Amino acid sequence: MSKQTLALVKWGLRMVAWAFGVMVVVLVGLHLVSGLIALIGSSRMSLFDFGDFLAGEVYGAWNMAVLIFALCFPYTIFKWGLQYNITRRHTWLANSCLLLVLVVTSWGLALLKNLFLYSTHHLSHFADGAGWTLLTILVGVVTVATIGAGFALLNRLWKWIVGIGGPIVLIFIMVTLVRFLFVTLHLDPATVFGSLQFLATHTAVMIGIFLWLAVMVALNYYFFMKMQLRRD
Repeated sequence: MSKQTLALVKWGLRMVAWAFGVMVVVLVGLHLVSGLIALIGSSRMSLFDFGDFLAGEVYGAWNMAVLIFALCFPYTIFKWGLQYNITRRHTWLANSCLLLVLVVTSWGLALLKNLFLYSTHHLSHFADGAGWTLLTILVGVVTVATIGAGFALLNRLWKWIVGIGGPIVLIFIMVTLVRFLFVTLHLDPATVFGSLQFLATHTAVMIGIFLWLAVMVALNYYFFMKMQLRRD
């Protein structure tokens, strides 16, 4: 990896760390205010359980910072890549390496959170489901990053149109599908859900996940190759 590409990765990590720091400060402020209000209204001296705070909400703040970065910063990464005279392919590679670092970091924080919670409640096997946790984080981050890269191709007007109209169309399609299955075809819900459970075997789920990841990575690469500087 070239020095310019590595600098791009470091810049992205600084942006995520900055967003994470802002969210933590806001969360700490909210907890302090709520703790002071509780202290005034009762005789309890503890403002909040700091351990649970670190294990839960700070981990959530990190994940939120990662998702915001993945959704909102692909175009900024592209512009910084042009500034460093990096090709689109290497810019995409730097973005992919950055996302991989963020995924592994989120996974490690999830394991640390589980370790704290399990040790607090005197439980064991904190790493149970670690593989599924990693896959969930990977699918979520890659999907959001691909959506963000797709939005980077649109101007401001079309971002509003797709951002508002897209979820509405998706909800309409889902409601229409449900009505078609259960109202038009008069299918028994138990039969439908039983068929879905039969199809959702471990192998089928894994194949579906990896196919989805392959499609998302391909689209992400395509979007980065098509990005252009905009005036808006």
